[in-house]
Amino acid sequence: MAINEQIVTGRKFRKLIDAANKKWQRISFWTKAGDVEFNDGKTAEEKLGTINGITSDLSCEEPTIAASAAALNQVNRNFSDACNTIKAAIIGKGVTPSSSKPTDLADAINKISAKGTLTKIATATVSTTKFNTGDLKTISLKSYNNYLSLSIKDILISCTRTNITQNTYAYVGSTSVSKHSYNAANGTLTVQVVNAVQKETGVTAPISLSLSVYVIE
Repeated sequence: MAINEQIVTGRKFRKLIDAANKKWQRISFWTKAGDVEFNDGKTAEEKLGTINGITSDLSCEEPTIAASAAALNQVNRNFSDACNTIKAAIIGKGVTPSSSKPTDLADAINKISAKGTLTKIATATVSTTKFNTGDLKTISLKSYNNYLSLSIKDILISCTRTNITQNTYAYVGSTSVSKHSYNAANGTLTVQVVNAVQKETGVTAPISLSLSVYVIE
């Protein structure tokens, strides 16, 4: 048989304990956690009964202890520090993440992986006397087994100056490869070496350059 009942909430009563001083006690009805019902129908015992305390100790592994706001803030700081450390390591690999967010870090890591491995497949030496114009140099890449499948995007070129002075003529500045193209049909790489330097004294003298060609595998 169903019980005909009325649920009473928010009730309390007062008891006079000192009439002379008009001192009262306010007494609330005793309520058990199992009697307090949330709007979703669950009781306070069902929702909160398994929590036995709150801690700021990050080493606590007790499943019934909740983390405090201080602990959560520390976890957030630790996580941010870790992300920044990972970001710095990624930058050290030549890729700059958009931010320290995990998704941006993952994208940057994928870019590092996509770079593949650099393998040196050819070297060459060139002497240039042209300033800010450049000398063309052709390099055969036929020694690389897959030269027919290469494109210019697969090739990286390193240019190093092997002598800075010749006789009494000194040079300052830098030398670089400004343009390059690749003909896969005959395996010929053509580079333009720009001698972006200024002569300090004397007449124009050639500068010896060492070229290294790498393929991204």
